Amino acid sequence: MKVSRLALTVAASLAAFPSLAQQGQNPLAARESQLPAVLGWLQTQGVKLTFLGEEGGLRGYLGESANGKMQTFYVTPDGNHVVAGILFKSGGTNITGVQIGEMRSRFDSASKEISEATVGSPPKVESPVAAPATPAAPAEATPETPGAPAPGPKEAAPAAEAKQPAEAPKAGDKAAGIAVPPPSGPVPGAEGNRSEKWISKIDRTEFLSAVEKAPFFEVGAVSAKTVLWMVADPQCPFCHKTWDHIRNHVYGKKLRVRIIMIAGLPGSEPKAREFLSKPVPARLWLDSDAGRALELKTDQSSPEWAAAGQYLQQNMDLAKRFGVDRTPFLAYVGADGGFYSALGLPTDIDGFLAASGAL
Repeated sequence: MKVSRLALTVAASLAAFPSLAQQGQNPLAARESQLPAVLGWLQTQGVKLTFLGEEGGLRGYLGESANGKMQTFYVTPDGNHVVAGILFKSGGTNITGVQIGEMRSRFDSASKEISEATVGSPPKVESPVAAPATPAAPAEATPETPGAPAPGPKEAAPAAEAKQPAEAPKAGDKAAGIAVPPPSGPVPGAEGNRSEKWISKIDRTEFLSAVEKAPFFEVGAVSAKTVLWMVADPQCPFCHKTWDHIRNHVYGKKLRVRIIMIAGLPGSEPKAREFLSKPVPARLWLDSDAGRALELKTDQSSPEWAAAGQYLQQNMDLAKRFGVDRTPFLAYVGADGGFYSALGLPTDIDGFLAASGAL
């Protein structure tokens, strides 16, 4: 099967972005880095493989040979057989064509985001920075904005109060089942390090040691020096707003995000397991717009679904250990060596990230 030069460029670009290189003992890392054994022979022949997606139980790959020729391959569920060619669905749908088209769309979208970030265009998203609607809080007040609640793994927590940007509904209104009181802003007159209000009380060494072993996935380029840890719920509107704000920093290769998926909101568990059951969850994160447009496609009787349940339990235990009772939870090591964290969507997310050196 011949594919255009654009498709070749798409394949090469997607192979390098987003980065999925992981550290430590993260169980997702080993799974993502291992291709089915049946494809090993192709690699020994110099064929570069890019994952296309899974359809009908078959994992698809676009292969590029040393002479530039392209071919699609589909691996059977047992991992021991591979078919070269085009995949069709009942009704005549050309699944291979759809997958190539989606890959091209991802490339075009990423190119646009990178271009905008390069020229300094502001992200076309609703700003999460809010002006104080009430008298300024005292200096010791919590600077973060609470987000969606994250209860224990086997019970749903009651709706938590949450602060929201000025564009949000007024106090007493409802947004995604979460009560929204008036917003609050940073303490007026704060000087020096804009991020100092978010200096974490969590032990940095203990946290980093724990999360490196958690089932996380990474979105961003390995060349991005700043790593932002994000505990997220696939249905959390505040997690979605956080992604809206930081995505250009990710596409601009200034920031990479390591996402620890949990299920705190009612009905979130199957969506969280959908992410954790995929061979490349980072790609699903991008394709589903951080979970907004997520569709459940994984066979819930499959070994992957069962393993995802174990990964989810690990992440829920980790969240409980560090007192993460709402989402998003954000943390990073700054350029100054300090450790910063926010429980919930920060009222000034750029201020929170100021010490990272990524902005």
